[in-house]
Amino acid sequence: MLDTVDPAVAGFSEARLERVTQWLEAQVSQGKLAGASTLIARHGKIAYQQSAGFADKEIGRAFALDTIVRIYSMTKPVTTVAAMMLYEAGCFQLDDPVAKYLPEFADTPVWSGGDSPIDQTVKQSAPMQVRHLMNHTSGLTYGFMNTTPVDALYRERAIEFQSRKESLADIVTRLAQIPLLCQPGSQWNYSVATDVLGRLVEVWSGMSLADFCEQKIFVPLQMHDTAFWVPEQSQDRFAALYLPEMGGDMSSIGGGSERVPQELRGGLKLADSSENSVYLSPPSSHSGGGGLVGTIGDYARFCQMLINLGELDGERLLAPSTIKYMRSNQLPNNSDMAARGQPVWSETSYDGIGFGLGFAVVLDPVKASIIASVGEHHWGGAASTFFWIDPEEDLFVIFFTQLRPSSTYPIRRELRARVYQALVEAEAAKAMDTKLFQALGLHQSWEDLHSRDFRVNGRANVEIDAVLRTAEDRQYNPCPEAFLEGPLEGEVHVFNDWRESRVFPNTKRRLAVYLPSTKNFSGAVNVLLCNDGEAYRYDQGAVRAPAVLESLQRAGDLKPTVGIFVMSGVPDGAEPDPSRHPEVMPAKHQRSLEYDTCSPRFGEFLLEDVLPFVRRELGVNISTDPNRRALCGISSGGICAFNAAWHYPGEFARVISHCGSFTNIRGGHNYPYLIRSTPRKPLRVFLQSGARDANIVTGSWPLANQQMASALDFAGYDFRFEFGVGGHNLSHGGALFAETLRWLFRS
Repeated sequence: MLDTVDPAVAGFSEARLERVTQWLEAQVSQGKLAGASTLIARHGKIAYQQSAGFADKEIGRAFALDTIVRIYSMTKPVTTVAAMMLYEAGCFQLDDPVAKYLPEFADTPVWSGGDSPIDQTVKQSAPMQVRHLMNHTSGLTYGFMNTTPVDALYRERAIEFQSRKESLADIVTRLAQIPLLCQPGSQWNYSVATDVLGRLVEVWSGMSLADFCEQKIFVPLQMHDTAFWVPEQSQDRFAALYLPEMGGDMSSIGGGSERVPQELRGGLKLADSSENSVYLSPPSSHSGGGGLVGTIGDYARFCQMLINLGELDGERLLAPSTIKYMRSNQLPNNSDMAARGQPVWSETSYDGIGFGLGFAVVLDPVKASIIASVGEHHWGGAASTFFWIDPEEDLFVIFFTQLRPSSTYPIRRELRARVYQALVEAEAAKAMDTKLFQALGLHQSWEDLHSRDFRVNGRANVEIDAVLRTAEDRQYNPCPEAFLEGPLEGEVHVFNDWRESRVFPNTKRRLAVYLPSTKNFSGAVNVLLCNDGEAYRYDQGAVRAPAVLESLQRAGDLKPTVGIFVMSGVPDGAEPDPSRHPEVMPAKHQRSLEYDTCSPRFGEFLLEDVLPFVRRELGVNISTDPNRRALCGISSGGICAFNAAWHYPGEFARVISHCGSFTNIRGGHNYPYLIRSTPRKPLRVFLQSGARDANIVTGSWPLANQQMASALDFAGYDFRFEFGVGGHNLSHGGALFAETLRWLFRS
């Protein structure tokens, strides 16, 4: 599951989101749905998630966020992603004839149409192409349509892809013997095309569709509950499937009129039990068009990968250019689906809606009569599940239930209206984004910032919002100085459970000290004090400070410098918080008490506790010159470093703040004002921030760093600001660490 965030941080009104909850509960209380769940995410965080009702009414099983449902046609985008991964691997071209890989389609005839019998056919005027399978213009159809002799023959020959008897190859071979509904590329018709695409994935990869999806998509994205069947250990979370008491005919999905008026459909009847379902055993063939089951949290990770332009948590499935192409309307002449033969699908009008590769794409919200952004893309499943992704708002929404058919009630349009009415800060965010693009001299597009670093040396009149939510997190490498030839010659002394603090009594912490091999205790040495010290000291990390210090000293670029690596304290009797990676960032509560404050206490801690201990214990003659004393930290540790120097500029005149969370610290948002309105202090300040550091709970950290840089510039400070495309980590800061120290300690 993705991380959650306060709705207001994601731009939503909590009061208005209550309308979503009321609507969700009403679907259950009015007997339309047995149960359902909704998830709304923005800027990479979940802003709303709620469940209501039952996953299985008959046994009283509640519908929960980890309920496993049949997602049916929401399988199609997954299969299309699988195919496009193989496209990137060079396995095929989009305009390749399908018959190149599945020869059985070479001579498939085309039904003549109209009132013609099924045996009245013509030849294909042009071959069916792979892309036709992805955008539903292949000429294939579904057996449940009940509109033509072609779909009648599908039913007669039992063309069903989630089989327990046949292989996928066998079903596709039988399918190819049935005439096409129309000439390939001429019309949009919803169909089994994605099932055929799933067979092509098998041909291209040499793996079963299930194995390919599991190994190449579900495992990398940590979609642990998504598969083509429900294993025994998860069956107690599986939902039952329901039909309305009246009007449960699947043929109504593609029609423009209702078979049974909504007000007469009331009540539910069981269609597939959660305890006696075909999904409880593995199929012999895997339906790429409708065979998956999964949880809403799993599908959220899939959607986040798509909105991230093909990557999630360091796992890249597709290139950004591929995702953008998939989002583009693929219908001829940029026409909408209504113009290509499908005015209505499920309960939704398709005026103003095109189709990309794997999902529908909004072309004209006004024509479509919906509130949406141009480029929003979406799809749903037969059991009334659906999702949409809005790249312009950096938003996606998922709705899970188990009511077939999806045309029973207009729940998709109703939920859409309730979500957008709760999104209240979109225009303000866009205005700030525009300022950012103008300030950086870029076009107004997120993609322009994906591979560009923004550097300011001494000039930073840029009070702008840096919420670059879709920027890629570049994999910066540690600086060359972090890799020593041979072992470290200096000494590292580690004091576990160090308890000698009077400023923060009754605490223990880890303290480590690097002493350079060139130390000369008859003379004073520089000192670099690093908050969250283990993150800087770790010899396989992004910074590797002892190695960098030693490299610079060997090269004569830095005077002998002692590195002191200080961890936040753990109260006596308390254990480190395991969620905070105890080796790097223990004791979340204590860390907040020590770091997240504008008081002078942390500066006092360094001056009264840490430096005297190092002098006394190790005999180090640390310089009293503030220009030879540097403070360093990441996140709130970086703000703490600045705060200590701000209160004690006569003791520490050099500051490094990596990904400083100025909006997180209590009162930290006041620093830009304080810097502008008070006499300049003799500080040299290095700020580093990254575009990918925008999705956080407590405010826009890139924006805060931009404002800090602007204030430092206004007040005439000696400063440097590095704005890159990294996230909330030391990757970018580590790449610049040697360069930072040279600049910081220059004469």
